[in-house]
Amino acid sequence: MSYRYWDSHGGVGRGTFAAVGGVLRTDDEEYRGKDGRAQRFRTVITRVGDTRYDVATDTLVDGHWRSVRTVSYTRGAPRPPKTEASRSTAVAQLR
Repeated sequence: MSYRYWDSHGGVGRGTFAAVGGVLRTDDEEYRGKDGRAQRFRTVITRVGDTRYDVATDTLVDGHWRSVRTVSYTRGAPRPPKTEASRSTAVAQLR
């Protein structure tokens, strides 16, 4: 799967994801900032059960891959539906 990512600072990332051995990975993302500077990234997304997945991202620095971040995302409990009373309270807080 090919993707493009535009960030709020004017940069653009491009790459492809592939399913490999039960994970999603990209090994070829290039991000080009608004200033024209390019960076290379690779990311591995691993599903950990029904409610969590982990994302590990590396960047290429001087010919070596370095960890940028590792994040775990966990699905929380569903929120109760909003009622008219909760909407009114939220609107009152905005005033």
